[in-house]
Amino acid sequence: MFTEAITVNGPEQLGNIQVPKRASYIRVILLELSRIASHLLWLGPFMADIGAQTPFFYIFRERELVYDLFEAATGMRMMHNFFRIGGVAADLPHGWIDKCLDFCDYFLTRVTEYQKLITRNPIFLERVEGVGIVGAEEAINWGLSGPMLRASGVQWDLRKVDHYESYDEFDWEVPWQKEGDSLARYLVRIGEMTESIKIIQQALERIPGGPYENLETRHFDRERDPEWDDFEYRFISFINLQILPQLIKRMKLADIMTILVQAINSFFRLEALNEIYGILWILAPILTLVLGITIGVLVIVWLEREISAGLQQRIGPEYAGPLGENGETTKEGRAGLVQDSSY
Repeated sequence: MFTEAITVNGPEQLGNIQVPKRASYIRVILLELSRIASHLLWLGPFMADIGAQTPFFYIFRERELVYDLFEAATGMRMMHNFFRIGGVAADLPHGWIDKCLDFCDYFLTRVTEYQKLITRNPIFLERVEGVGIVGAEEAINWGLSGPMLRASGVQWDLRKVDHYESYDEFDWEVPWQKEGDSLARYLVRIGEMTESIKIIQQALERIPGGPYENLETRHFDRERDPEWDDFEYRFISFINLQILPQLIKRMKLADIMTILVQAINSFFRLEALNEIYGILWILAPILTLVLGITIGVLVIVWLEREISAGLQQRIGPEYAGPLGENGETTKEGRAGLVQDSSY
């Protein structure tokens, strides 16, 4: 939903196109649902990467409920193509608002469950507290954004600063932390999901009537100048990954995935092939280390088997092998069995 919002907000500002209030409220609701789904998609694999498997299934259960709402409103669970310049593609279907309100009430109880199951878990705290620390000045200098920035003590959110759509009409706070570690980034995302529910509930209760699109929006034919045919995005996941080499210095190997998953939202958004090369350049040392360890383990296993085979060939099949008790031979073992059964 966020890429759709960027795609339509740009032409609307350039062309001074007014968006009906109802359409703006619908956009806000869907954007915040998309934020919740994105954070859930981040939280589930993050917990699995640090060894907590149970929350993974709980979290994806809630994410499917969000996709049910998307499907009912837009016809698609993903790749919605719902935002239009000057409004949205269609109005909310009958009964959708009540269904969404029910989800909000339900999801707040699930967030409380996450807090009990995850946030207060001493093993989880040991894995994330003090890991991958980024200070406020360092975060600004590296151009970080989103939870990566707000977890470093910078209260910066475009919804508050830019006042796009109708965010300034709702009562909500910007979740932020000052520690700058992996725990702080987790807490920011948990707080953002709670604030998203508050925004959705207010928007659903106050949503005005009227049209869902600007019927006066004019259509222009394609101009000859190809300069305006496309535009570029600022891919936040790629920007946030630039600081990864700094974060993993003097860290344990097991902490690398904890830090890496914190730097991306839900998936890599890459603009062109040169950005893919940039990602590979960042991940190359990590992949090389993991590959080296894997090859080393395989070589050790191969050598052990070769040595065992050599011993069997020299000593003969009577030798019990490395798993035999006290190095006894099978011949001695058979003799003992015969002696025990003689009486």
